[in-house]
Amino acid sequence: MQTISLNLLIMNNPADNFYMRIGSRDNWLGEESKNASVCLFGTLGLTYSIADDWIINNDTRRGKILLYNGLNHATTDRAVSLLLENSGQKGFCPQKVIKGEFLFVVIDLEGEKVEVFTDHINSIKIFYRTDKNGGIHFSTRISDLLSDENLILNKAGLACWLLNGAYYDGLTISEDIRAIPYASKVTVTGKPDVSIEKYWDFEFKAPVINKKNTKEALILDSINVKG
Repeated sequence: MQTISLNLLIMNNPADNFYMRIGSRDNWLGEESKNASVCLFGTLGLTYSIADDWIINNDTRRGKILLYNGLNHATTDRAVSLLLENSGQKGFCPQKVIKGEFLFVVIDLEGEKVEVFTDHINSIKIFYRTDKNGGIHFSTRISDLLSDENLILNKAGLACWLLNGAYYDGLTISEDIRAIPYASKVTVTGKPDVSIEKYWDFEFKAPVINKKNTKEALILDSINVKG
């Protein structure tokens, strides 16, 4: 696979949703770039336009940019610093730094990678797809990712939406569009390649019941009676 320099087009479409495209710079010098404000960082060619409800922190010392959105905008300078410092560390759990609902993106200009983090209940959903030129698109609105080249109906995704009113297990209405799961870290490198890992998951531990002389024991015994 041909290596593509990591170049970014980040812009905000109507309804305050977030859109980001990663791919060859030659492929986004068309209509998309006309609708975005251009701002170059190093040799990467970073272009973005973010709505007012996004926090932007450009840490020139670390060579990173933080784009943050959440219902808890009481994000302190210390929390922002910890997110930028630890986002690339294996096993990093954002919930230890910030509480509540969030979606944030860390752009590592020196390391040429982008990291996207979802919260533990996926309160701000984000989707992604790849295009025929090898570019990768992210958006919080699935309609931004639909095009003539990827209108392939995913019957399982459609059934999931009709039955539950939501998408689960990464399913969407299109075969080529995937939803990023809850409590996940998505890493995009300069090839570009996408990797997804869970940084947290729900755990259930069954209570230990002392069977001696307890009502619970009688109930369990009645359930476990063999016919």
